[in-house]
Amino acid sequence: MLDGCYAISQDVTSKFWELPFGYSIMSNGRQSNLLKKIEPLLEKYGVIMESDQHLPSVVSAIVEKPIHGSWWGHPQGDMIYQALGILSQRPDVLITKLLSRKTTFVHRRLWPEFLTIATSREPWQLDHLSPNAQQLLSAVQRKESCQQTSIRKNLVRKLVSLEKGPANSNPES
Repeated sequence: MLDGCYAISQDVTSKFWELPFGYSIMSNGRQSNLLKKIEPLLEKYGVIMESDQHLPSVVSAIVEKPIHGSWWGHPQGDMIYQALGILSQRPDVLITKLLSRKTTFVHRRLWPEFLTIATSREPWQLDHLSPNAQQLLSAVQRKESCQQTSIRKNLVRKLVSLEKGPANSNPES
């Protein structure tokens, strides 16, 4: 099983995969064969699921058809595992729980759109947050509010000093 750590950024949870100790990534030749099946989908859609019955996915690309249930027991499970490991190491791919709360790989060209959605704090994003996640979001929002207030105060202070002119301005501003 893949080890990983979760990084929480506002209301988005992203998983950064790490290979277990002693497990190695396959040779570059086999890597590129696996990526040849995945990259066209990632380039075409900008988003690819880890596994899904209906949407483009890494599992479907490797197996060349959707599979029912878990891919772990599939005869090509080792190859799928390797492909996920390779894809997760790419600097141009973000891994997040996005569509149907499933692991989703997002290509860099869609990161601005992803960030817009991820930070919108719409009710559909917040409805299923755990109490701990709600507390974390509230703390982040309070900190953002304090920072914005501080920035506003500094800006007003500088504007007032500019209106007074250079002779009357505070040198510490």
